[in-house]
Amino acid sequence: SDEYITEVTGRESLDDFLAQCAMPQTTPIGVDLNVPCGKQLAVLDISLEKSSPACLHIYPAVLALARNMAGACRWSRLLGDSSASAKALMNEFNVTEVPTFVFFSDGKEVGRYTGTDRMQLVDQVFKVQAANGIKMPQREPRKRMSTAEAKEIARAKREAQKKRQWS
Repeated sequence: SDEYITEVTGRESLDDFLAQCAMPQTTPIGVDLNVPCGKQLAVLDISLEKSSPACLHIYPAVLALARNMAGACRWSRLLGDSSASAKALMNEFNVTEVPTFVFFSDGKEVGRYTGTDRMQLVDQVFKVQAANGIKMPQREPRKRMSTAEAKEIARAKREAQKKRQWS
């Protein structure tokens, strides 16, 4: 897997993962995340290794989320077709469609999302975090320039080009 995603192979490794606590981290966008252990969201991505394009499709988004939310949210992945113990755990969670994301807070299941829509997954994570009293930092929206500002910048560039041409 990856340094941000813990591989779960069965019940014992899931229990170990749920008992962990993420250290405070600074995200790639420069935000410090330091969420108390009892409030950290733990996400189990239940996927299949073989014959599942949907699981492969969403995995890069899962990886990005895991990197960007380190310190507030821990991520793990169970490949349900990798072993008998993995299949047993997948059955224990009554998973019939993959990928399924199971959300845990303080060791208890608090929500699920099944599907490959990246934005819906992000929204679900934020909703579960908000219900737990954790407000995830949002990137500042980019300032959009008006049409008048864009036209003024283009006019100034054209004038500067003309001056260079004639000098």
